[in-house]
Amino acid sequence: MNNILEIVSALGGKSMGENSWQCHCPVHDDSESSLSVSISNGKILFYCHAGCSQASVLDELKRMGLWNEKSVTKTAKRLVETYDYTDEDGELLYQVCRYEPKTFRQRRPDGNKGWIWSLKDTRRVLYKLPDVLVAEQVFICEGEKDVATLVDQGLTATTNAGGASNWIAEYTDSLANRECIILPDNDKPGIEHAMKIARSLDGTARSVTIIELPDLPDKGDVTDWFNAGGTKEDLLELVAKYKPVMLDNMPDFSEPEPEPEPEPENLNPTPAPTPDTNKVELGVIATQLSQNYLKKKYARSETITFLEEWNKKNTPPLSIKDIKRIVKSV
Repeated sequence: MNNILEIVSALGGKSMGENSWQCHCPVHDDSESSLSVSISNGKILFYCHAGCSQASVLDELKRMGLWNEKSVTKTAKRLVETYDYTDEDGELLYQVCRYEPKTFRQRRPDGNKGWIWSLKDTRRVLYKLPDVLVAEQVFICEGEKDVATLVDQGLTATTNAGGASNWIAEYTDSLANRECIILPDNDKPGIEHAMKIARSLDGTARSVTIIELPDLPDKGDVTDWFNAGGTKEDLLELVAKYKPVMLDNMPDFSEPEPEPEPEPENLNPTPAPTPDTNKVELGVIATQLSQNYLKKKYARSETITFLEEWNKKNTPPLSIKDIKRIVKSV
């Protein structure tokens, strides 16, 4: 398939409007960006203002590996935004490109004013890294669009390319000793994303808070929340209200949940969020989960220790009642 955006990037193109670019012609030594590239009725058209024929342009693109004769009429996706990922000094490492219909691609500079459409061993960094490194409080979102929304509000925000599954140790190190506030999208993957990142920050960040934004639609995000009337003051009020997540000894939420099992006596179950719950504070729920997990773990270990000692001694058989109690706790 012919990807017009790759062609335009390789030719040092500049957008001249929707589906129209001005590029350096690959046929002649072109310092004036003489080649017009456009899309019309699903076809990619080339016109060199210096007189090179479209056929000669196509021949050169084939030689460069940018043109496939079998796919001459592919309608290109439209590049709508590029997000720069830089090092500490602001030097560009790579870009995330957003297209419509909504897709994303990554590219890195080739050192010759062009692009390589893969990252390979390129150093990965947090988005807006220089700002993150000088901030005390950092909001963590699920995408660059949401970061832009928060930056417009005068807040420091970041994200990582590829989501929580691609979170690496360097991202965690960049957030050391900072107050980290995670704003998940309003769906199950969003909550899982938040919990995975929270666990990664355990022991490194000064604090980690997960905030459930009120009145979000299904799959809504912080940008939707601001568009619906949320304000910076409202957000900071939520930050002050929510308690940081207690991460010590918390069960690993990235693993599949085990099958339900009987609770030991006197163990109070964690209240499950319901539609009537008035905006459950995820930090509090996480704390309760951790405490109940530890209670259950302690009850099991106490029973197992008893059984091991009982097995070593010349003791009479256990009663049916004792056996049932042990089975229930283990």
